[in-house]
Amino acid sequence: PDVAKNGLRGGSLYIEQMDSVTLALLADRCLKQKVWDPVVWSRFCWRAQMLACQTQEPDLCYIFRAFSRADWFDQHFLTTYLGRIHRRLPMFHLPDVTVYLEALANPKFQQGTYLQSALSHLTLLLQHRDDAKAEDLARCCAALGALRPLPPETAREVLAALELSAEALLIRDLGELGVARSVHIINCYVGWGLVHLE
Repeated sequence: PDVAKNGLRGGSLYIEQMDSVTLALLADRCLKQKVWDPVVWSRFCWRAQMLACQTQEPDLCYIFRAFSRADWFDQHFLTTYLGRIHRRLPMFHLPDVTVYLEALANPKFQQGTYLQSALSHLTLLLQHRDDAKAEDLARCCAALGALRPLPPETAREVLAALELSAEALLIRDLGELGVARSVHIINCYVGWGLVHLE
C-alpha cells in the first residue's frame, strides 16, 4: 500500500493484515514520506503490539526505531517492545544492535537499564566476533555518536565500545565506506573526545 495516498477515498493500508516485515517497511516509508497522521501511527502501534510475541530481529529493531524516530510515545508499546527486545538481545548481531541503538537516540525511549544491556551486548560482539563489515561498524559508530549526552557511567561504556570499534575498523578496508561515512566516523570520535581535530 502507498502510505502517501492513504487519505484518498477508498484507500486502506490493511494494517490488521500486516506481518512484522510489512509493518517495519511501511513505518519506515511513512518516516521518509513525512506521513505523521495520528490515525495511521496509532493503528501501526496497535498492530505492532499484536505482533510483538512473534516478531524477531531485525524486524523487531526496525519497528522500534520507526516509532522512536516518529517520536510516537505509547507506554504500552514501549513496555512491550523493550521487554521483547530484552528477551531477544542475546541473539542480536551487530546490525541489529546498531538499529536498536539508533532507536535509543530518542531520550524518551531510553528506559531503565536497557541502554546498558545493549552496550554490554555490543561490547561482547566486538570483543568475540571478527566478522563485522566496515559499513556495519561505521553505522554502529554513528549510532553511538547520536547517544550523547549520557550519564558518566553509561558514557564510559560507550567509550569502551567506541575503542573496540576503532580496533575493528583499523583492520578493515575503509576505502569501501566513502568519504561521507568516514567523516561521520571521525566526527563521532571527536564528539566523544577520543580524537582531537588538529
